[in-house]
Amino acid sequence: MDFEIRSGALYALRGMKDPRSIRTLIQGLDDESPELRYRALITLAEILRKYEGDYAPSMYLFDKNPQYYIGLWKQWWADEGSKLYPPASSPNR
Repeated sequence: MDFEIRSGALYALRGMKDPRSIRTLIQGLDDESPELRYRALITLAEILRKYEGDYAPSMYLFDKNPQYYIGLWKQWWADEGSKLYPPASSPNR
């Protein structure tokens, strides 16, 4: 998918601050673009109001060790996020 499209989608998700986008943002942590990985991470921090610890680093800190910060979010997702934000159920169920 084109960078501009992915960037615009992340921008929109950040503006909406909708918890239903958390699964998509977790997937965004694996984007090929370091800039978009950072945007996904910061958007997660804003939606979930997780500013404590290392969940919302500056871009400078993120650039120094992106896998550390991405790993924190992925661990949060594995430990609790995936349980708090399960997949949307199908309307046919």
